[in-house]
Amino acid sequence: MPVGTFNPIDVYVGSRLRDLRKARGLNQQKLAVLVDLAFQQIQKYETGANRISVAKLFEIAAKLQVTVNYFYDGYDVEGIVTEVEGISGDLSVHDFLQTPEGRELALQFARITNPKVRRKIVELARSLLEAQGGD
Repeated sequence: MPVGTFNPIDVYVGSRLRDLRKARGLNQQKLAVLVDLAFQQIQKYETGANRISVAKLFEIAAKLQVTVNYFYDGYDVEGIVTEVEGISGDLSVHDFLQTPEGRELALQFARITNPKVRRKIVELARSLLEAQGGD
């Protein structure tokens, strides 16, 4: 790996941590206090600049009430995020979730508990894609 680049799995785990922290309504400082770290360390974890140790990841998972597996969901053994089914090109779930709009949409969608409303949102997204000329 070239100097100055981050390991893709560390970046992925960090992005999952950031999304979970935001979903829990925590800023970096509050999470840092919760897991006995400096907020700068949380920043480094979230960007993938620093790797989270297994012990610290286990502690973070426990404090945020998820399994350790949560941080790896969606990442395959090759280190390639599974592409969204039916979408051609290089767009992946990971790429989408790296955008501010993608993270916001995913966080808000996760808060919707009514399956009928969720289905309607998916249908709306499909019709918007068709209206712009995509499949």
